Amino acid sequence: MENIEIFAIEDFENLKIETDEQTTIISMNKDVNDDVMVLEKFIKISNLFLGVYGSKEKGQNLKKILLSDRPFLSREISKIKIPLGLDIDV
Repeated sequence: MENIEIFAIEDFENLKIETDEQTTIISMNKDVNDDVMVLEKFIKISNLFLGVYGSKEKGQNLKKILLSDRPFLSREISKIKIPLGLDIDV
């Protein structure tokens, strides 16, 4: 990994992030609405790996929120790795 940057959600709206085919965006927030904000910013960029840490329940809720407002993005939403991490069957 050449470059790792960590941003606070409070600073997120004003960020200018350059992306390329090696960019990975991982959202780790307590509030699903913050995850939605992160994903909305990057979902239309085709070469990114997008992932969200959290439980299976959070993943289901997040996909439901995204699809309810943006059904035209169903293909892009299906590419998001939710939940990101190991399946520990909890």
